Amino acid sequence: MRILLIVPLLMGFLVSLSATAAFVPNDQLISDPAVSVHDPEFDNSLRRMVWQDLDGNLWLAGINPNTWVIFPVDGKGTLVDTGLSSMAGVGNGPEFFYGLDKTLITYTKTFGTQRAIATARQNASDEWVSGGLTDGVDRWRPFGTRQGTSGEHKLVYTHKIDATTTGISWRTTDDPASEQTITTHGDAGSRWFENEDAFLVGYKDGGVHRLYRVDALTQAVEQISHGADQVFNGIPWFAPEAASGAGQTVISASVNFDTVGMFLKVDGVWYKIYSVTLPSTYTYVSSPEPFVYKGRSFVTVIAAESLAGVEPLPYVPTVASEVWVISADLNNPFARKIDDGTVKLRLEPEPLILKDDAVVYFSAIDDVTGNSTLHVADTGLGDDDWDDDTIVNRDDNCVEVSNVFQVDTDDDGLGNSCDDDDDNDGLDDITENALGTNARLVDTDGDGLNDFDEVNMDGDPSSYLEGTDTNPINADTDGDLLNDGEDLLPLIPYLAGDIAPLGAPDGVVNGADYLIAERIVKGQLVATPTELAHGDLYPPDGGDGIINVQDLLLIIQQ
Repeated sequence: MRILLIVPLLMGFLVSLSATAAFVPNDQLISDPAVSVHDPEFDNSLRRMVWQDLDGNLWLAGINPNTWVIFPVDGKGTLVDTGLSSMAGVGNGPEFFYGLDKTLITYTKTFGTQRAIATARQNASDEWVSGGLTDGVDRWRPFGTRQGTSGEHKLVYTHKIDATTTGISWRTTDDPASEQTITTHGDAGSRWFENEDAFLVGYKDGGVHRLYRVDALTQAVEQISHGADQVFNGIPWFAPEAASGAGQTVISASVNFDTVGMFLKVDGVWYKIYSVTLPSTYTYVSSPEPFVYKGRSFVTVIAAESLAGVEPLPYVPTVASEVWVISADLNNPFARKIDDGTVKLRLEPEPLILKDDAVVYFSAIDDVTGNSTLHVADTGLGDDDWDDDTIVNRDDNCVEVSNVFQVDTDDDGLGNSCDDDDDNDGLDDITENALGTNARLVDTDGDGLNDFDEVNMDGDPSSYLEGTDTNPINADTDGDLLNDGEDLLPLIPYLAGDIAPLGAPDGVVNGADYLIAERIVKGQLVATPTELAHGDLYPPDGGDGIINVQDLLLIIQQ
């Protein structure tokens, strides 16, 4: 997000976008209209969808990455669990969550008259095993760690502490002893930050609903939104283009129900750096969901004719609404309505990257049956051509840099024009140019050693150090007629009979070499590859793989 370069000038800046032209919506109904599919959640990594029906059953369905449709069409592929608590009472449905390279599902389940947190996970036979967590009673509305989390699975949730007190608690999923609780900022925990031990909290203080960041390790609370702004639906994400390409966490949220706000931490303080007004005839916004496509950040959001306006979910659209996609980067302003334009109540947009396309799933209320049906709409981002090289983003291996010929030397999906390491040898192209190596060849001098390995023998691959590294542009660094890749001692010239000291020949042949060879012949020492390389001299045309009396005689002659 190159906006960081000019952040001090843009604090609180309001942007009004114009809708993009030349886009034809591709909005498909993909669920059985006879079945009401409520608030589905999507797993981008394994292409599947989870949801709960009105009877409290937890279902899992698949997604076809080519056609974008769900299977089966009624969404009832695998019955994972039963007895889930009503979403109306809990405020949220099932959610995927991540950690330790495994995907789990968390939700709220009713046991008798009590609500409790539950999870579902696959066993070694890929069967789903579900049930309530240990010490999970009187806890509900869980949110889990995000996709890409490398550590353990964690949950944040509402916790009924006693008859009069509720708070926000969190824990490592399978470790009830790790639970921590705060009661100072309401009872509604929300989304985790990506790969951070922290989560968002929405809390109404003095009549103003604000966002806060809670550190899950220290319980420290940071205020994110300030002033009189009513801020809802906050979701943090890691924007790879932020901080001049280094990447940074940004938060999108609904601000005052009529704009999409972007929040960023600058010099240790969170600011609303700018707000976006949609170019829609509808006044209100709801449910902004950020996503990243081809290295750029976007937000899909609902534009609504009206909102419920009542607690606990004042931001829920009513009557009619639209689905939009906007850019999260002021340097690339963008707004596009992606639904088919019919007057419908649309809810809960969920972005997904399928193959090389960015699509948005959303629910729409059927005018006849009143059922919640599932739709998918193309964002059109795959058909755009950001670098004007006549190759659409979907097929372009450098979406930000014009490269008509699409050359990709290392076949890693990034074209040479935007690949910092064209040959994927571990040395970036700038370093290779400085070294004099070929940025499009893994092994410039053809000696059997990777260019990176040659200059990294001293632990510093940024430069070639003579005497410590092998030379990446000289196949025979020590000049002993053995290529570096074949030479067990590539920095020491080969000398027939030079085997002493053991493992580190000194470049001369003398009595010490004879004594070592003698001990090898007598079986008192075992010849290593180093001794064999310099001491196996007979027959003269290449040795016989052992050091014996004939080799001993030749060493004496040396």
